[in-house]
Amino acid sequence: MLTIVGSMSNIGELCSSLLSGYVSDKYGRKTLMIAAVLWTTFAGLTRSFTPSYLPFVIMEFLDTFLGSGFYSAGFVLAMELVIPEQRVWGNTILACAFVAGEVVLGMAAWVSQSWRVMLRILYGPGIFFISYIWLTHESIRWLLSKGRYQEAKRILKKIAKVNGTQISEETIAKLNKVEDDPKDVTIWQIFRSTRLLLRCYQEAKRILKKIAKVNGTQISEETIAKLNKIKDDPKDVTIWQIFRSTRLLLRLINCSFSWICSTFVYYGLTLHSVSISGNMYVNYIAVAAVEIPAFFVCNYTLGKLGRRFTLSPSYILSGIACLSFIFVSDGMDLKF
Repeated sequence: MLTIVGSMSNIGELCSSLLSGYVSDKYGRKTLMIAAVLWTTFAGLTRSFTPSYLPFVIMEFLDTFLGSGFYSAGFVLAMELVIPEQRVWGNTILACAFVAGEVVLGMAAWVSQSWRVMLRILYGPGIFFISYIWLTHESIRWLLSKGRYQEAKRILKKIAKVNGTQISEETIAKLNKVEDDPKDVTIWQIFRSTRLLLRCYQEAKRILKKIAKVNGTQISEETIAKLNKIKDDPKDVTIWQIFRSTRLLLRLINCSFSWICSTFVYYGLTLHSVSISGNMYVNYIAVAAVEIPAFFVCNYTLGKLGRRFTLSPSYILSGIACLSFIFVSDGMDLKF
């Protein structure tokens, strides 16, 4: 019966993932984030009062279906407010906040000893999230994409004031220029501007060279030639190119398979942490909390070793650690 609850939760999250991006782009990151939290608060509190199994499962599905968009909207909103150079650390901080939530979940379950009380403890504070209507600003990038330039300038000035800086006249001039003729602002403007196009490909080449240097390799002339070819004829670049290129398709399959494996291991270890010997609450909290140092180690190794030499050893060591459970005695018991 519990497995059905988990399955409905995951199905709701899957459906939410397909819609949250569209809703976020159409109505704004802030709107989706606040609406999702308020809904999930209502669904969680309602679930704590359900009299039977069926309404509980229904509310579990609706909770994740209408509430899971909070994470993606909040993540995008936060990342769009952070300068590119600091986004890796911004992502790390957000990930640590996610872990903190898992730790609080374990503590709430430990203290309450009742799933109804636990749900009320966890979902109750969500009511105060309504204050974010006044405390949080909309994404500046989203406002610009919707032509709301005055609001974007107001938020930028407030950010500059809080940070003790000033917005340059050049930035204001650019915003005013865009505001004067918003109909010309499209993604295709990149391809109509030689300077913007050149910057895009120069930046791409710079990143590729840095990746190659970290990985101890060199960029092939073929890759450079392809970049130059795309620059000469950018209209040929479409998402379907992934399926026409064997290399890109294999990489897509590899990344998708790796993500599926990571999800199985992550949720498998987290869910089964309560089944091993010892205090199940301590087990769950420990499995969650260990992610925090892992995030910082990952940040360091990514910068020093690159993606490939961070991912590969991580998968290998994780696999060895999982297989090592075979040799752990069933009678081994840890007391807390």
